[in-house]
Amino acid sequence: TAPQALAYYRKAVEAEPTNRDFRLGLAVALQQQNLPAEALKQYQQLIAQNANDAQIQYYYGTALHQAKRYPDAKAAYQKALSLDANLKDAQDALASLEQ
Repeated sequence: TAPQALAYYRKAVEAEPTNRDFRLGLAVALQQQNLPAEALKQYQQLIAQNANDAQIQYYYGTALHQAKRYPDAKAAYQKALSLDANLKDAQDALASLEQ
């Protein structure tokens, strides 16, 4: 379940704070629990550690979108596409914001 996943990822990040996959899992789990502000903090830490990771930029955009920070979400999607022009999820998300 989502609450169990959240608890798992919190413990995993506590044990290995620099592990990209654990922190990304935590951020996604936070979003699934409708906690975008907490998710944004996790994404910001991920970006600080992985500045050129298109997938993280995309997920960061989804959290900004969820928080109704549309201009910031658009910028994150654009950043993701600047890192990987073929990232279909970011293309679709950007297109949905521009409608």
